[in-house]
Amino acid sequence: MKDRFKKGEEASLIGVAGNLVLTALKLFIGIVSGSTAVTADAIHTFSDVLVSIITFIGIRISKKPADKEHPYGHYDAEAIAGLFSSIALVLLGFELIKYAYIAFLNPAHEVRYTAIYAVILTFIFKEPMARYTLRVAREIKSPALEADGQNHRSDIYSSFAVLIAIIGSLLGFTFLDPVVGIAIAIIILWIGIKIGMRNTNILMGRVPSEKFVKLIESRAKSIKGVAYVHNVKVHSLGAFTNVELHVCVSEDISLADAHGIAHMVQKEIVASIPEVVSALVHVEPLDRHHREMHKEIHHGGK
Repeated sequence: MKDRFKKGEEASLIGVAGNLVLTALKLFIGIVSGSTAVTADAIHTFSDVLVSIITFIGIRISKKPADKEHPYGHYDAEAIAGLFSSIALVLLGFELIKYAYIAFLNPAHEVRYTAIYAVILTFIFKEPMARYTLRVAREIKSPALEADGQNHRSDIYSSFAVLIAIIGSLLGFTFLDPVVGIAIAIIILWIGIKIGMRNTNILMGRVPSEKFVKLIESRAKSIKGVAYVHNVKVHSLGAFTNVELHVCVSEDISLADAHGIAHMVQKEIVASIPEVVSALVHVEPLDRHHREMHKEIHHGGK
């Protein structure tokens, strides 16, 4: 668990450092070359700095242990960080549209070929950063870090558009520069909305995949004495989940034995499914009602 948070913090700090250097270089090139698109791209890269900082804070908070006020821990902090990142990106996208529109009404002087250096720098910096961050995000299942990695990748996509704007400007089509600036803003808006929707679903406890629920049921049924499993509920905590389920046992066993079975089910689920941090198991007797439910589900009522 500690190793997971350490990897997440390291990846986010690498994002902060890399994006700060790239922002400064792009901004310098944008000013020297007179490219609106490169300047807009520099602002986009700076937004990635903010996303990486928010990601780091979210991961740092999420590793805090459970306390009296937060009995289930602080894992949701990562999803909250991802949501804040998405809001920042959407606001930035609208600001860039405004910036590019003003530039469209007041075209800048001819763009120098040095603006191409910004695109080259982006490819050199961002592709390794994107691959590393997304790899770590998948490894530790971090929604905040995945948002960070997607922002790195979006910088690469937007740089292709910048390259088109630069070439167009060098050929005399100066209107392409602010137009592509708007295109970059739209890319940022789309990424922000997409990230926001995903993290909102996590915070609102969206039902996980049926495959995940089936996995929980199968692990519970693997415990001797469990006759039937139903009413499985999963509460997402970002990278982790809490599970609640009902298991039916024979009416003939003692209360102590039933409690022992519930304890074994809880241990099995938490031990065998890495993302599950807690499991609340309710024990019920396998009476006539539950037998009919089991028959209806597994045999179609026949």
